[in-house]
Amino acid sequence: SGAGHVACARLLEAGADVTHADANVLVVGNTALMRASSGGHAGCVRLLLAAWADVNYARADGYTALMAATDRGHVDCGRLMLEA
Repeated sequence: SGAGHVACARLLEAGADVTHADANVLVVGNTALMRASSGGHAGCVRLLLAAWADVNYARADGYTALMAATDRGHVDCGRLMLEA
């Protein structure tokens, strides 16, 4: 969404750590790139990649942002990561 893209940009401008992986009890290790790609937020994915988010980062179970995008059919997000 447009609002999500703006929020993502503001967080990055404020110095958000693009390498941070959350400690959610249910799914440990998701990064902002994983969340953006799983939600199909291509604009945010583009911003995160430009800010050097690690496209190759994998959770302990091997799951990556590219998998998150393709599992949900977000080809545009997957393509951005493959081209990064």
